[in-house]
Amino acid sequence: MSLGSLLDISKLGIFASQGTLQTISHNIANVNTPGFSRQTVELAALPSYQFAEGGSGVRMLDVRQQLDQLVDRRLELGTGEMGRLESRDKYLQMVENVFNEMDGDGLSQRLEAFYDAADTLADNPANAVARYQLVAKADGVSRQLNGMQQDLNGIAQSLNREIDVTLADVNTRLKAIQEITNTIVRNHSTNPALDLQDQRRKMIQDLGKLIDIRTVDLKNGEVQIMSAREQELLADSVFSATLSRSADITSTGFQGLKIGERPLSLETIRGGQLGGLLELRDQVINGAQGYLTRLETLTDELRYQVNVIHSQSVNKDMSSTLRGIMDLSSVDTATKLEDLVSYDVSASAMLKAIEKTDTGASVATLVDNAVAKTLVDANNRAAVASAITSANLVTDATDTVAAAAVAADTGGDLTLEEARVIVVAAKTRNAGGTVAQAYAAVSNGLKTPDDVKRITSGNIILAYGTDGNNLQVGTAVGITRSMTLTQVLAAFNAAGTGVTASINAENRLQLTAATSGQKIAVINDQTGLLAAFGVNALFGGRGAQDMAVNANIMADADLVGVGRLNVDSLTAPQAVSFDDANSQGALKLGGLRTDRFSLFGNSATLTGHYATLSGEVGATINQNKETLTAHKAAQSFIADMRESISGVSLEEELTDLIRFQRAFQASSKMVGVADELMQTIIKMV
Repeated sequence: MSLGSLLDISKLGIFASQGTLQTISHNIANVNTPGFSRQTVELAALPSYQFAEGGSGVRMLDVRQQLDQLVDRRLELGTGEMGRLESRDKYLQMVENVFNEMDGDGLSQRLEAFYDAADTLADNPANAVARYQLVAKADGVSRQLNGMQQDLNGIAQSLNREIDVTLADVNTRLKAIQEITNTIVRNHSTNPALDLQDQRRKMIQDLGKLIDIRTVDLKNGEVQIMSAREQELLADSVFSATLSRSADITSTGFQGLKIGERPLSLETIRGGQLGGLLELRDQVINGAQGYLTRLETLTDELRYQVNVIHSQSVNKDMSSTLRGIMDLSSVDTATKLEDLVSYDVSASAMLKAIEKTDTGASVATLVDNAVAKTLVDANNRAAVASAITSANLVTDATDTVAAAAVAADTGGDLTLEEARVIVVAAKTRNAGGTVAQAYAAVSNGLKTPDDVKRITSGNIILAYGTDGNNLQVGTAVGITRSMTLTQVLAAFNAAGTGVTASINAENRLQLTAATSGQKIAVINDQTGLLAAFGVNALFGGRGAQDMAVNANIMADADLVGVGRLNVDSLTAPQAVSFDDANSQGALKLGGLRTDRFSLFGNSATLTGHYATLSGEVGATINQNKETLTAHKAAQSFIADMRESISGVSLEEELTDLIRFQRAFQASSKMVGVADELMQTIIKMV
């Protein structure tokens, strides 16, 4: 070996040790940097030259990161679920506060107070204070429901605003990932940019906490980020997607989403913070089984059952006029009762689809457009549409066709409310109405009294006379679901009923004694029509948002229906009388405490149904907390595993530091030895 070779080998040793020491120093400097992966230098011996003895030194092959792709991918997949669970945990606690019964002033306590007040009034029907107490407790129930609806709706609105913030955050992160990927790809051949790859890996994990994603590693440092379920490209080295609101309205009344200009199905976003927010807004709070939806169902049942009792009860002085409190301004008096439908804002997506349909579109097209805006699975939409278009839209009742459409959806995604909207539009268009008229027809359903769907065929029998001791039985008023409101009024106004019926200036149904100076009262209503239209009702409104005690009763508690008429038969009465000591009306109100009703697939009291609902809220929160705790533990385990593989160990780095420092010193010493040998040879010349 020549002295020149010895110098070259020593020089290469110095360079190799210097490069390794630089890498070690870089590792130590980034020991606390989040997402940093330990880097190591790969060294290789240089082969001997031909006919040369010994080696040719060392060279640095590469600087590599210590990574386990499987562990990193598992950590990435778990991040999305972590984001979903954390967002649920935050807002579920808010929902829990709405159903909180621990302070002694929740809905259960207020219902019990209302029942107690009814029982107290039944014990002493002449007690004016007891009547005022009943009105006050009824007002307490309605106000509690108002507040709960406002709170739940407020949470849904907060979630909707949080979705906007999350979308903006997602877009910012996608753009940043696209830019850093572009830099990595452009410089990959000359500089692998390991630190930039670490930064990108951390950015992808942070993005995965916001929205569920999948990544695809390509050559030259390229990474494609895809949506987890629809496999939509979100970002690569030259493209970053933009997620935003669309003009479409979802089945829960909120704006949909789009990626670029293409609609983005909310069903495909199930992970990450965004998935959690959407799930809470559209399923936990709203949706067919949402807490707000079920609270509205409970409210509707309470209102109707109380009004069925009160509309057939009599106040202590009897009345010459029984006034309705439900607004009938949107009710077409020429439409059959069976075709009068009501629904809430959850139908707004279908309304929008109907409004945008071409004016001359066929019934089938109108139905297809509306069905497409529901959550019905694409595989079931044709069956749902067929159930509507194949029905007899002239003779079949709206609810009959709507029920058939719901049955055709084997996935259970179509609600009866949504089906009613589509059927009403189809019936209007089928009868020759324009699409605009179809839209107007379904729009009226947002104002129609909610309980019209409960009206059944039967008789309404009233009594009339000068006082409780001089009453006569009126001719039974026959009601069928195929009658129009105009025909209903005519039936009441027939001879012998003892009353005249009209729609008053306030667009309410009103019954007045046919003879001046006489009083009227209801003996029996088999149809539920009086309760549906709010005649002599205790509660008004269409839901929890606007439920309120009858303003006339709030102003005068003497109008509370405490008693019932004394009759020999409810279905075919011959004799009738009334005394103000009768408390059957109040007893029936108190009896609601133990009456059972079928809601949500179960039979229970109203208080029992609410207890089940509030219990499910608590169970959901506990389950989410347990799942979150378990997932945090799993993620922590994976993170620890990654740290053991890719993290920087100061003890290991210091050991390597000493080792390569000694190697550097030894190579430097070899240079000194070579120099001494060179000087000796020179002196020999």
